[in-house]
Formats: sequence, C-alpha cells, structure tokens
Amino acid sequence: MLEFLLSTEFQLANYISIRFAQEIPEQSLFGWRIGGIELTGLLRTENTILVVTYLAHLPPEHARASYLAVSGMRNSLAMLVSAITVILSTFLEKLGTTLWIAILGGIGLILFICITPALDKRVKIEQEEGHKKAVSAETAN
Repeated sequence: MLEFLLSTEFQLANYISIRFAQEIPEQSLFGWRIGGIELTGLLRTENTILVVTYLAHLPPEHARASYLAVSGMRNSLAMLVSAITVILSTFLEKLGTTLWIAILGGIGLILFICITPALDKRVKIEQEEGHKKAVSAETAN
C-alpha cells in the first residue's frame, strides 16, 4: 500500500516536473539562475537525502533480500500510477490532477503513519540488542 505514497514521490519526476518546466519562470536565487527544471532537480536531491536514510531501517536484517525483491515490484507499480497520472492530466483540469495526487499521497501518508510506530519500535529493539551484544563481547574479552 505504500505504492500510493511512492507514486506521489514519482510525480516529482513526471507530472510535477512538467508543470514546473512550463509554469515556473527562471529566477535568481543566491546568484544562481533557477527555473522549473532546476527546481525539480533540487527537490529530488533533497527528497532522496531525506528518504534514503529513513528507508534503510525498514527491512529487518534477516529479511533484506526479500524486501529488496518486493521493493522492485513496488517501484514498478508506483511508476505505473505516476505514468497514469500524466495521462489523466491531459483530461483533468489542473485542480483535478492536483486532487488526484493529493488523494494518493494522503492514502500513502495514512499508511505510513500507521506503520511508523512499529518500525521505530523494531529499530529501537535492534539497537538495544546490538548494544547488548557489544557489551557482552567486551565483557568476554
């Protein structure tokens, strides 16, 4: 179900970048000329930095290979939803497309909020277990 949130992220490379390129005029920011395409690049860079550090903790160590395989399928589904949005945007008004993206993002966000507490709990347990192993290894030496 996180495909909805992921598809919203992929909108940055598809629908949002098209709109930015068409509608954001070039402007000066700290001496650099930035237009819609450059803004898309900055947003993708910022998003990647924030998301990758958090997503590294999603799969438990014993199941990382399985998560990697499922992640590939999830990315494909999210890219499909994102591509469909570009097609839908030719039929919908700008507000309709924005609402569509917002609904997908909202669904994904709700699912993410439901999953995050369990993820945080698991990460804390793994960190505590790692700490206990380190302490017992030091004690054994």
